[in-house]
Amino acid sequence: MNLVIIILFVITTTIAADHRRPVIIDTDADVDDLFAIAYLLNVPTIKILAITTVGNAFTTPFYTAPIVLTLLSKLNCEYGVPVAYGESTPSLLIPGYTVPITLINNVNKYFQCLNATIDPSVQPSPFDAVELITYILKDSNQPVDILVLGSFTNIAEAIIRDRTIVSKIGTLYFSSDTDLQRRRIKKFLLPQIFDASGILVDDVSPNVWIDILAAQRVFAAGIRHIVIMPIATQQALPYNTTQAQAILQDKNIHLKPFVYKLVMSFATCLNEPESGLRWWDNSAAQLMVQLQQNNTKHGFCTKFLSNQHLEFILSPFAGQNFGSEVIDNKNHLTNVQICTKANDQIFLETFLTTISAKHSCQYSNKYKDRYDIVLQKKLLKK
Repeated sequence: MNLVIIILFVITTTIAADHRRPVIIDTDADVDDLFAIAYLLNVPTIKILAITTVGNAFTTPFYTAPIVLTLLSKLNCEYGVPVAYGESTPSLLIPGYTVPITLINNVNKYFQCLNATIDPSVQPSPFDAVELITYILKDSNQPVDILVLGSFTNIAEAIIRDRTIVSKIGTLYFSSDTDLQRRRIKKFLLPQIFDASGILVDDVSPNVWIDILAAQRVFAAGIRHIVIMPIATQQALPYNTTQAQAILQDKNIHLKPFVYKLVMSFATCLNEPESGLRWWDNSAAQLMVQLQQNNTKHGFCTKFLSNQHLEFILSPFAGQNFGSEVIDNKNHLTNVQICTKANDQIFLETFLTTISAKHSCQYSNKYKDRYDIVLQKKLLKK
C-alpha cells in the first residue's frame, strides 16, 4: 500500500510539473533584470528552461553570465537553471557610438556594494545562448514563452539560423528600459511606435534601438503573440523603499537578508535618487506571469491595448527612413498586446510576497540534472 502511494505521488508530482509554463529569459543582466529573475524563480506556475545573456548593452559581455550565476548561487540555485553566454550587441546606432562604460559597469559595482563577489570562472552552460535557445525550442513538445529583458540580439540570431523555431515560440514578452544617454542621441536616432491612425503610442525601448536590426528581424518573423511593457507604463511603477517597507510591515513579509539587500539597495548602490528609478524590466516579468495566468482583471496591469497595428519608423540619419511592421492577427501575423496602465501597490505587494518564499529555488539544484548538461551528453552519444 505504501508503495502504491509513493508511485501515485511521483506520478502526480510529474504531471503537476508538466503543467508549468516553459520560459526562456533573455537578459542584459542589469540590476532590474536581477529583480525579475529572483521573482520568477519563485513563481510556481512557470519553469525557467534557460537564462541567456547579451553583452555590451548594460553589462560588460565577460560578466553577464557570472553575474546571473552569482545571483542564482545567492538564491541556492546555482545548478538549477542553465545560464548561457550570448551575443554582444553591435554598434549600429550611429558611427562611433557605444553604450557608455559607466552604464555597463553599473551591475558590477552593484554586487560590490552588496559584498557579493562575482566570479568569472563559474561554470556557465557549455552551449552559447543562440544554440541553447534553438535546441530548447526545437526539442519542446509545447510552445515556449520568451521574456526579453535586453536587446533582441540572441533571439534574432536564433531565428536566422533556424526559422522553424518561430512556430515553437508561444508569446514573446519584452520590456522597455531607460537610459539618460538616449536623450543625447535622440536627434540622430528616433525610433517611434505609431498605431493605425498615426498616433504615437509610446517611446520605443532602448532594448530595441540598441540593436534595431535584431528587433526588426524578430518583429517580422511571424511570432503569433507579442506583449509589450512600455516605458510610459513603467513610469507608474516608481522605486520607493518607503512604500516597500510599509508593505513588508503591513503584510508581515520577511525577506532573506541577501534578497532584502538586493531589492532595497537599488538607489544606494547606484548612487542615484530614488525618484529617478523605476522597477523597469521587473515589471515585464510580472506582466508575463499575470497574462499566463489569464488574470487581466486583478493583476497589477489594469488596462491593455490589443490587436494594434504597429509600425516601427526609424530615422537614424537625415533623409533615411526604414522600418518594419508588426501587424495584428487579422492579417495572419502577430497579435500585439500592450500594458497601458499599472497599479504600483498591487505590483509591489505581489513582487515582495513572491520573493519572500521560504525556498528561493524550486528547481533540482544538481549540475548533472540540468537541461543543458543532459542535452550535451545526449548529443555526444550520437
